[in-house]
Amino acid sequence: MKLWYLLFLCMLPAQAVGACAFDTNLQPFKVARSSLLDWSDLPPPELEQVTLTRGLGGGASCDELGFLNIQLKWPRGTPYDLEEIGFEYRVVSGEAPEDLVPDAPVVAPIRGRRTEHQLTWNDGTPDGQQPLHLVLEVRPVTAEGWRGRPLQVRVDSP
Repeated sequence: MKLWYLLFLCMLPAQAVGACAFDTNLQPFKVARSSLLDWSDLPPPELEQVTLTRGLGGGASCDELGFLNIQLKWPRGTPYDLEEIGFEYRVVSGEAPEDLVPDAPVVAPIRGRRTEHQLTWNDGTPDGQQPLHLVLEVRPVTAEGWRGRPLQVRVDSP
């Protein structure tokens, strides 16, 4: 009987390791007020590239994750540097998978005037995936609570 308990205890860490531990590169962006105010002088970011990777459905623990990478470039001559800006996401049209769009403004690592946001969701296996046809709105947000003009990002995947 003691051997069974020992085997059971040895199997627990293997199961814990089997869970997907991948996390997005996004961090919360602290805003001073709860309701944001629109400010037309704050320009939208420029879209550099959008890449989409659907879940593979393989045997590894993270194979069912989908990845949406949005590379942004902050325009020159704005009243704020990119280090002072967060970004708010909103679905304008279509239906986004659960947990794809952050609930509050976010930031990601910055390289000069560029940043890349990696959005993830549980995409499932290829035979159970729903088509993605949506338009996301990305808006810059300042720490004081000013919301800039939107950039629209189209996502299409069968």
